[in-house]
Amino acid sequence: MKKIRLFPLLLTLLWVFSFAQAEAYEELEFSKLKKAKQEISGQAIVLKAGLGELGSGAFELEGKGIGADKYTAVKVYRPGKTNENFNAYLAKDSQALQMYQNYGTGEQLQKTCQEDRSVSVWGTVYYIGGKDYPIAMVIDKIEPTAERPHGNLRYSITVTDFENKANWRGQWDVGHGFTEIMTNSLQESGWFIVLGDKQMRQEAMVEQDFGESGRVAQGKKTPKIGRMTPAQLLVKGAITHVQNSTTGGSGGINIKGISLGGEADHAEINITIYLVDSETGQVKASTDVVGKSNRKGGKVGYFGGGLGGLTGGLSGHKKDNVGKACEDAVAQAVDFLIKQLESIPWEGSISMVKDDKIIINRGQREGVRIGQKFSVGSVEELVDEDTGEVLDVEMTKVGILEVTSVKEKIAYCKALEGGDKIQKGMSIQPVD
Repeated sequence: MKKIRLFPLLLTLLWVFSFAQAEAYEELEFSKLKKAKQEISGQAIVLKAGLGELGSGAFELEGKGIGADKYTAVKVYRPGKTNENFNAYLAKDSQALQMYQNYGTGEQLQKTCQEDRSVSVWGTVYYIGGKDYPIAMVIDKIEPTAERPHGNLRYSITVTDFENKANWRGQWDVGHGFTEIMTNSLQESGWFIVLGDKQMRQEAMVEQDFGESGRVAQGKKTPKIGRMTPAQLLVKGAITHVQNSTTGGSGGINIKGISLGGEADHAEINITIYLVDSETGQVKASTDVVGKSNRKGGKVGYFGGGLGGLTGGLSGHKKDNVGKACEDAVAQAVDFLIKQLESIPWEGSISMVKDDKIIINRGQREGVRIGQKFSVGSVEELVDEDTGEVLDVEMTKVGILEVTSVKEKIAYCKALEGGDKIQKGMSIQPVD
């Protein structure tokens, strides 16, 4: 009987110990590790880092039981500076290694280097001596970061239904389902002001019309006409091919020249994506993506946009391989859309100038932050007299603003330059 009573106590102690260990991580900057001393050995930390190729590191912790028989060696580097790195190790067949395979190799490694992106690496560091980085690290887990590119601000965006040109028919509408997953992923990414799709916006307009009909009580919560947020960017596209496996088993099959493998069923979906400027109707960018149901390891999402796995009310899509392939395609598409933002002009306007108070019509919703600087001036559009198309936009700069306080849709600023020339209605653009 005593042994039986001891068992729950041991479980409780183990849980408490595990919880304490999970809370023991200390966040350190990468640069601090460069100056690490012997006393840092055994410290559990979390830091932002880039990931190198699997098998690129040397084994420096053999004496601590970290050897090639049970661990895989890699290089962890400072984001944007691959010459500043140190060795790290992941236990074979671990969840951390599956994450690393998603984020640290092949195409994703190339993006990590080119776009100066990083992931959060959790683990324990050990002192090994050395001149540059006198440490090695055993990685416990890896999580994506969700940072906006430097200087970038949010744009409003909406997704239209994707046309099912593949004529695939299953238990759910693949075109509408893709739109739902895309809208959800854009919202979760935190990089856009995401508006409802066409159907949602039409339903909102019906409610507005009903509110104006005189049949409902009028008040602050009654939907009003003329308040809907316009979409600056539109996402549309088409599903051009869907390949879904029809049988499972270890033998594998081949359909239309596409091998479906011998270990498990999987599906593939081909999508063409267009990013459209709603003001001009011009296609700003387009790409083709191929989503595969077996692309991801564990529950980790596609790295590029830092999504960290797609979540939300999409369980119905997650249960079949075509839905999983859609998730992979969406994650690639979101990564592509985020990459386009830096080349799309962003601007706002001066809403009020009174005494020393200057208010702009952009705020937290658009990603404006305290300390951010904006150029102010009058904007001239060069218009094609034959077509009416705007050929170019040029700002005549009169001053510079700095944000001092931010609300949801507006921000308060002070003038750093040209305060006496800044007027209501002038345009603002982020200072690079």
